Amino acid sequence: NIQASYRDHIYQAQLMNLKGVVRWNGQDFETPSSAAKAVAVDWKSVNGWDFWHFKDPETGKLEKIGKLRKS
Repeated sequence: NIQASYRDHIYQAQLMNLKGVVRWNGQDFETPSSAAKAVAVDWKSVNGWDFWHFKDPETGKLEKIGKLRKS
Protein backbone atom coordinates (compact mmCIF):
# COMPACT_ATOMS: atom_id res chain seq x y z
CA ASN A 1 0.00 0.00 0.00
CA ILE A 2 1.19 3.47 -0.87
CA GLN A 3 -0.13 6.98 -0.34
CA ALA A 4 0.32 10.55 -1.45
CA SER A 5 -0.69 13.86 0.05
CA TYR A 6 -2.00 16.47 -2.36
CA ARG A 7 -4.05 19.59 -1.62
CA ASP A 8 -4.80 18.56 1.97
CA HIS A 9 -6.03 15.11 0.93
CA ILE A 10 -4.39 11.72 1.38
CA TYR A 11 -4.70 9.43 -1.62
CA GLN A 12 -4.34 5.67 -1.13
CA ALA A 13 -3.10 3.34 -3.87
CA GLN A 14 -1.29 0.06 -4.34
CA LEU A 15 2.13 -0.44 -5.86
CA MET A 16 1.52 -3.63 -7.83
CA ASN A 17 5.17 -4.38 -8.66
CA LEU A 18 8.62 -2.82 -8.55
CA LYS A 19 8.40 -1.94 -12.26
CA GLY A 20 6.03 0.80 -11.09
CA VAL A 21 2.51 -0.34 -11.91
CA VAL A 22 0.21 1.58 -9.56
CA ARG A 23 -3.47 0.81 -8.95
CA TRP A 24 -5.40 3.92 -7.91
CA ASN A 25 -9.13 4.55 -7.91
CA GLY A 26 -9.81 1.18 -9.55
CA GLN A 27 -7.47 1.83 -12.47
CA ASP A 28 -4.00 0.47 -13.19
CA PHE A 29 -1.32 2.93 -14.31
CA GLU A 30 1.87 1.74 -16.00
CA THR A 31 4.06 4.17 -14.03
CA PRO A 32 3.93 5.94 -10.67
CA SER A 33 4.14 9.23 -12.57
CA SER A 34 1.04 8.54 -14.65
CA ALA A 35 -0.87 7.67 -11.46
CA ALA A 36 0.43 10.85 -9.82
CA LYS A 37 -0.73 12.94 -12.78
CA ALA A 38 -4.19 11.39 -12.44
CA VAL A 39 -4.26 12.71 -8.86
CA ALA A 40 -2.58 16.06 -9.54
CA VAL A 41 -4.37 16.79 -12.80
CA ASP A 42 -3.11 20.38 -13.01
CA TRP A 43 0.57 19.36 -12.94
CA LYS A 44 2.33 19.08 -16.30
CA SER A 45 4.96 16.73 -14.94
CA VAL A 46 5.67 14.89 -11.71
CA ASN A 47 8.13 12.25 -10.57
CA GLY A 48 5.80 9.55 -9.28
CA TRP A 49 8.66 7.76 -7.53
CA ASP A 50 8.91 10.86 -5.29
CA PHE A 51 5.16 11.65 -5.17
CA TRP A 52 4.02 8.32 -3.70
CA HIS A 53 5.15 7.06 -0.29
CA PHE A 54 5.08 3.79 1.60
CA LYS A 55 5.31 3.04 5.30
CA ASP A 56 8.68 1.44 6.01
CA PRO A 57 7.93 -1.66 8.12
CA GLU A 58 11.25 -1.35 9.99
CA THR A 59 11.02 2.32 10.97
CA GLY A 60 7.30 3.05 10.63
CA LYS A 61 8.21 6.21 8.70
CA LEU A 62 6.84 7.25 5.34
CA GLU A 63 9.44 6.89 2.60
CA LYS A 64 9.36 7.70 -1.12
CA ILE A 65 8.62 4.61 -3.18
CA GLY A 66 11.75 5.38 -5.21
CA LYS A 67 13.67 3.91 -2.29
CA LEU A 68 12.23 0.51 -3.20
CA ARG A 69 13.88 0.58 -6.62
CA LYS A 70 17.35 0.74 -5.06
CA SER A 71 16.92 -2.32 -2.86
